[in-house]
Parts: sequence; C-alpha cells; structure tokens
Amino acid sequence: MQTCVYMSNRKIQVAVGNPKNHSIAVKRLYETEAPEGSIINGVITGEEELGAHLSQFWKENHLSTRNVCLVLHSSQFMAKTLMIPAMNTNKTLNYIQREFPGVNNDSGSVYGYFRISGNKGKGMREVFATRMERDFLDSYRKLFASVGIQINSVQAALGCVVSVLHQMELVRGKTCVVQIQDEDNLTSILLDKGIYCYSSVSRTFSEHGTEGYGMEVARNISGILQFASAQKLENSVTDVFWAGFPERDMQVCAQALEQMDPDLKADMLEDEKVIRFGDGAVDNFLFAVSGLFRLEKESNLYYRYKKSSESHQKRISLMKQLIPVLLLLVVMLMITGFFVGNCLITQKRLQEVRDYNENPEVLEQSAQYDELESRLMWNQTLKASLERAKRNIESYPSFNSSVRKEIESCSLGQVMIEVLSFDAATGIVNVDTAAPEVEDINQFIDRLEERDIFEQLDYTGYVWSEERGMWTINLVCYLSENAGK
Repeated sequence: MQTCVYMSNRKIQVAVGNPKNHSIAVKRLYETEAPEGSIINGVITGEEELGAHLSQFWKENHLSTRNVCLVLHSSQFMAKTLMIPAMNTNKTLNYIQREFPGVNNDSGSVYGYFRISGNKGKGMREVFATRMERDFLDSYRKLFASVGIQINSVQAALGCVVSVLHQMELVRGKTCVVQIQDEDNLTSILLDKGIYCYSSVSRTFSEHGTEGYGMEVARNISGILQFASAQKLENSVTDVFWAGFPERDMQVCAQALEQMDPDLKADMLEDEKVIRFGDGAVDNFLFAVSGLFRLEKESNLYYRYKKSSESHQKRISLMKQLIPVLLLLVVMLMITGFFVGNCLITQKRLQEVRDYNENPEVLEQSAQYDELESRLMWNQTLKASLERAKRNIESYPSFNSSVRKEIESCSLGQVMIEVLSFDAATGIVNVDTAAPEVEDINQFIDRLEERDIFEQLDYTGYVWSEERGMWTINLVCYLSENAGK
C-alpha cells in the first residue's frame, strides 16, 4: 500500500492506494488545510505550525509514516518537454541542465525527467523534464523528518498528471484540453493526439459558480486554442475535460463554452480503467492520486537529490583524506631550498593574478558584461513573445471594405442591407436585411453561403415591417479565418 501526500498553498491531500503498471486502485482519500500563513505558493513559512498540524493529521487518520510520496505544485518548479538524443541517465541529466535558460548548472538545483515517447526520428526521444531548487526540496525533507515521516519520492504535480493522462483511454488519440481546478488555481493541459503538448497555470478571480467564473474559464480555453492554432497542429481541439469542478462550476463553464464554440464537447475527466475507487469520483484529488502512479526513477527528484548529495559527501571525504598528504608534501618542499624558491615565485605570480582579479576596473567590466548578457537574453525573450502575439492577432478575421462589398454584391440590388455590429474576438457580423419579397432574401442568403469568407450563417425568422413595407430578417455571419486578408 502506497501513501501519497499533495501540497499546494494551504491544501493538503492524501491518497492511499495500490499502484500497478497502468492503473491505480485507490483505497482511501483524506484532506485538510494547513494553518494560515504556514505555507505560501508552496514555500514553507511556518515550519513549526505546519509540522504540528501534519503530525496531528497523520495520527488522526492512522497514515503510514514510511515510504511516503510527496507531490508538490508550486512556481518553484520549472518544467518543459524536450526532444533529445537517446542517452544514458547521467548524459541525459547533463543535457537537460543546459536546456533550462538563465539557470546555473551547479549543485544548487535538482533535475528529473520521464519519457513521453520514443523513436521520434533516428535515435531521438521526447521527455518531460523538471527542475527545482535543492533548498526548496530540503525544506520539505526537514519538515517531514521533524514529525517522523519518511519521504522516499518527490514529484512535480504536473508531471504526475501528465503520466496518468497518457494512460487514459478517454483522451487517447484525441486533441483536447484538460483543465484541473485547485481552489483558485486553474491548470490547463493541451494534448495533441493524446500526448502532452503544452500547459499553463493561472489564477481565477471570479466567484465560483457565477457567470463571470464561467467566462473566465472559457477565456482560458480560448487562449489554449489560439496556442494550438499557432502551433499548426494536425488536428483541431475537439474536447474539453474538467477535473475538480463542482457541479455548479461545470454548469456555468459549459454554458460559457457553448457560447464561445458550440462545436467543443465538454465532459468530466473520468477513466475507471486507470483510476479505480469504490466510493465515488476522485477528480478532486487528481494530483494526489496521480502521485501513486509508477514512474521511472529518473523522475523522482528526491532520488536525484539524495544521489547528488552522496556524491558531494564523497568529494568532501576525499578532500579530508588528501589534506594530510598535501601537508606532508609541503613540509618536504620546505626542506629543499630549490622548492622553497620555486614556491615563493609561484606565490608571487598567484598574488599578481589575485590582484588582477580583484582590480575594481576588471570587476566593473565583468559586471557590465553580465548585465549586458542579461539584457540581451531578456530582449530575445521579449522579441519572441511579441512575434508570437503578432501571429495570434493576425490569425483573427478582419471586417473591412472588401468583406462589406462581398456582402453587398450578393444582394444584386434587390435586398436592403444594414451591418449592425462586428465582434472581432469571435468573428461574428450581425446584418439586418429587408426586401419586398421573401424569395429575394432566400436567394441572397444562398449566395452568401456560397462565399468562402463565411464559416457559418445563422438567421432568425422572417418579420413583416409595416413601417418599411418589407420582410426583414437578422443574419448572424461567422467570418472565416482568412476573411478580409
């Protein structure tokens, strides 16, 4: 039986179950809230209060204190997918370290990874890589050790969920969006043909269960769809799956999603073949339950943490053994005048090098170089963001004079046309039409539907206007992506 604890802000969840090769049998679920102010965005700020709360929580629920898996969700993690050559573990970790920009590849960071797919090109494979600060992990090790809980695994929450999604028949082969609600945090994951492609974590500000909350979630999905469009994926997004959403939130979100894109199908994220629990749904505990899933040991950040710490201790032990030998060598050199003179000359040269390195002018030039390099990196990142934003903006349809002329040309002078409004965000044009004969309007609509500038036409019923002496109808025109370009 495996015990997994998930921590994010004040929420603490525990899942107990039996992990298997491609599924999880969940036995028990528990939840509590950490003392206010004891943990902020995953950073422990009140170790004593949080430790006392965990100790009491563990005792009340008779939880195992050995071989506990810890799943963390925090901005302290960095994660990305990489296409890398097939290499052994050490070479792969060294390669991954170089792929995190702006991070010094020293012992202050811990890295892990698990394979997403292999054989993508000759000798290549795709991996999900994570990085975190050693001090951040060490703070959790000390916290749990202080209350007698033995940690044997530390995983990134996003990585755990991705590994479980890759096993689910529900999303296999689909290009879809999975959204996980964790209080006011919303994690959105884009899958391309059932394989992880992109993710984002955002904070929601609207009150749950309100129309505003539904619109906020729909806007988040719209952003993911724009990203998918910019990446030119082979298939378009067809489904949205929600986890951790109460019934009232799902209702308002489904309504907002239908208004935004009626073709998108929304459903709850459930797959009993992968996650089995006899007492109901586990989507509210998805991060904790996902931590029970068996991953490669290379993804276990705590394993990498201990392994690198052991290497560090070995180096210290080796240095302690070398010190007596070095001292003896110095004594022997002092006996011989030749070596004494040589040592003096070496010391003099070393002092000259130190003087040069400590020269204020040299230090100032080094600082200027570091600052310029940092600015260059920032400018490159900003440029890439602007170019991405430009591509997104250019993907929207445009309502200009050419589109207006296209609509007017379809009237053949038989139908009166008035453009009421245009929504740039959705590409919707509202057009009011009037004609003495209903057939004229029917023919006008048929001509519009033959034009490539429209994806879809919706319209209301005919209404006779006594004032104008004509039949009127309101058209809702959905512009295609290339309209007006």
